[in-house]
Amino acid sequence: MLASQQQHAKPYSVAARSIIWVVISLLPNLGLGVVGLWLGAFDLSGFIAGLMVGWLITYAFGVGGFFTLVGFVALGSIATRIGYRRKADRGIAEPHGGTRRWQSAMGNLAVAAALAGFRLGYDWWFLSLAMVASLATAAFDTVASELGKAYGRRTVSLRGFKGCDAGTPGGISVQGSLGGAFASLLVSLTAFGFDLIGPQQIGLIVAASGLAMIFEAYLKARALARSAQVANLINTATGAVLACLMVAAAT
Repeated sequence: MLASQQQHAKPYSVAARSIIWVVISLLPNLGLGVVGLWLGAFDLSGFIAGLMVGWLITYAFGVGGFFTLVGFVALGSIATRIGYRRKADRGIAEPHGGTRRWQSAMGNLAVAAALAGFRLGYDWWFLSLAMVASLATAAFDTVASELGKAYGRRTVSLRGFKGCDAGTPGGISVQGSLGGAFASLLVSLTAFGFDLIGPQQIGLIVAASGLAMIFEAYLKARALARSAQVANLINTATGAVLACLMVAAAT
């Protein structure tokens, strides 16, 4: 009789734990969204898109997934506002005062969200690695672009490798690239701190992020990406794939 009662109780306990984890994984993303709205990091559409994606990443990858996402959001928001007046005077600043909309959120986070979805049904070894790499790549690209527009001393277009004005699609600078590499490193270290990746994978993720950024810059220079959102989607997917290939080759 007791064994029968336990068998009947087990599904209910599993369902209860699932509901509790849904709520727990939603709350920190709600807090992050409210802070982002208050600071003007994104508008209401960006808040809703970020909340949905952030919840999925947190639900699938746990606390580590959430803080890795926070790292990308914080670094991107800070870089957007660094030298904003200078960028605005030159006509190359992000519109709306740097406030991001849902298109930007989905362009940068769609790959991470898709990997989180797969994680709910599969336990493939590369899912955590690819998710971290996609966020690290997004951080690399965003910070490199924003710092390059503000402080890049010489911008080179990957279309012909000639000098160009800061903010030109497909242009890269040493200063921006170094800032992007540092941002990618910080995101990777955050993920490592929560055991999402191993120490030997940190450098490979940063390298993959840099290569993905160069590939995206080439696509922009050749006008092969239809929009910034499509370019970001290709960029993060490329970084995730390259990181997995590099790690697989190194093991």
